[in-house]
Amino acid sequence: MSLRLATEKDLPELHCLFASITRKLDSENICIWDEIYPDCAFPEDIKRESLYVLEENSRIISAFALCEPQEDEGGIVWESPDAKGIYLFRFGVSPDFLNKGIGTYMLKEAERIAKERGGEYLRLLVVDYNTPAISFYEKNGYRKAEGYYVKDQDGLILKEYGYEIRL
Repeated sequence: MSLRLATEKDLPELHCLFASITRKLDSENICIWDEIYPDCAFPEDIKRESLYVLEENSRIISAFALCEPQEDEGGIVWESPDAKGIYLFRFGVSPDFLNKGIGTYMLKEAERIAKERGGEYLRLLVVDYNTPAISFYEKNGYRKAEGYYVKDQDGLILKEYGYEIRL
């Protein structure tokens, strides 16, 4: 397996990967992604050199983006609001590779890279009804911040919790 920055040539494969992840989430009634998002964010992530992919046998099996905060998080109260936070976005693992340690490996790599970039915390937002993701982050030592963020995603109101880990 190898972790690397994504390139524009990865876009078709990323589309297929995240379409399969979206189908899996939808089958579990976790309807947070669609045919537009997260795909629409990938070109900008690539341009900013913030999108990482994990390959096995030349196949992309997981990806995540590490970004600076881009929007107000409303009612989320971080442990140290003034500390530099790097944010984990668009984190996904191929349904074919679930429960094989790939998610934990990628999370630890995201933490390592965020720390190398000067981050003091790795932070993320997770929809309140995405209980598998919440359990996963808590199992990996992430702390739930106080409050929540309400986001209107094309007419769908999402309530998101903030999770963070000190790097």
